[in-house]
Amino acid sequence: MATVRAKSKLDRQLRIQESALYLFGKLGFEATSMEQIAEAAGLGVGTLYNYYRSKGELLISINFDMVTTLYKVEIDGAPATCMASPKPDLSPYLDVYIKVFTHYPKTIWREYLAAAISKTPHILQKFDEYDEYLIGAIAQVLSHWQRQGQIKPTIEPTTAATVIREQLFYLMIRFAASDEMDLASLRAQGIGRLAGLLDMMAIST
Repeated sequence: MATVRAKSKLDRQLRIQESALYLFGKLGFEATSMEQIAEAAGLGVGTLYNYYRSKGELLISINFDMVTTLYKVEIDGAPATCMASPKPDLSPYLDVYIKVFTHYPKTIWREYLAAAISKTPHILQKFDEYDEYLIGAIAQVLSHWQRQGQIKPTIEPTTAATVIREQLFYLMIRFAASDEMDLASLRAQGIGRLAGLLDMMAIST
């Protein structure tokens, strides 16, 4: 019975996603309503909201696998760049985070984050899935710098990488919430935060 229910739920999710993609392509994201998606999927609006609390959440869910792949490809290229730097520099990771996050416009992220915070907190687990790979990659670079005598031996790389990720995520939320903040300002603030964290971890010379 549980298997039948799970299959039914998956079938509905696929119907919703296919209907949403069709309507987004035909009408545009902004012009498409949740009511139209529900009708196209042959579901009640209430049922649709049980699966997705907003269009932003729905769109990101559709593209999650694609964005995750993009994220990992970009992250895989960052360690070599960081390790080749004469001094600790995490800006390549900041650039990856910005590139992937700005894959969607601010309006979509606002809908998605609003749903995550106020209605469906489990959505935030998606961000954890995105960033688990990032944390591991940054920890790898911090460990390298530690072996090179550039980072304090008392620093635990994974814990430090988690703090760095939290700072990046906080910046992205601020960026999504602000109409005034542009990409140049976002990057400048990110560079400043990362430099401050690395200064605290660095061995004084």
